[in-house]
Amino acid sequence: MGMLISEQLFPILSGSSEGSGDWALRSIYGLRGAVLADLLLAGRLDLTPGRDPMMRVIDDTPTNNPILDYVLSQLPTGEGIRISSVIGRGECSLEDIIAEHGAVGLPEPDDDGAPEDADPAPEPGAGIVDRLIAVLAGKRPATAADQVLLSILKGLGLGRAVLPSERTGLGWSGLYRRIKEITDTNAPGEPLRTMTDTLAALTIIVATVDDNR
Repeated sequence: MGMLISEQLFPILSGSSEGSGDWALRSIYGLRGAVLADLLLAGRLDLTPGRDPMMRVIDDTPTNNPILDYVLSQLPTGEGIRISSVIGRGECSLEDIIAEHGAVGLPEPDDDGAPEDADPAPEPGAGIVDRLIAVLAGKRPATAADQVLLSILKGLGLGRAVLPSERTGLGWSGLYRRIKEITDTNAPGEPLRTMTDTLAALTIIVATVDDNR
């Protein structure tokens, strides 16, 4: 299994200098949404259509990934639940388990314990952000992970902070239009399209959940 979407989102959010309480709360919602997308792509979830779909676990057998298995163990089986409830009210705290088990992507150390030919350490998630900027520019095709990551950044209102106009050449509205173009390449009705539509509306969904507490 390759690097999870949630593993890719984690360094982007944790490496930000925004560090406010609001950013931290958005990060929690974003990571929950990302790991649900991971489970969907792993064939463990079923979604109904709609912006806030009903979600059902269809396979709760172990995935052999500690992050996915942890979240899967927290989800109800045999019944549907609104995805907004899982994201907005979930009890899962994913930061620690992703930090412990997530792929870090560091070079192998040499005999002295330092990476060979080490340059100054890049910002966490820098390579992933570079990839997303290339996707926005049309220089590389968008993968499912790219579509989900862009949807989450859009839905949480973090696109401009993570993908600044100085690098993308896109203003606020242009960035979000471009993200919609990229995520709309999923055929209507496909589970991934439902998921990206949902994640692109994260702010609205979570605000609704919070209002109903």
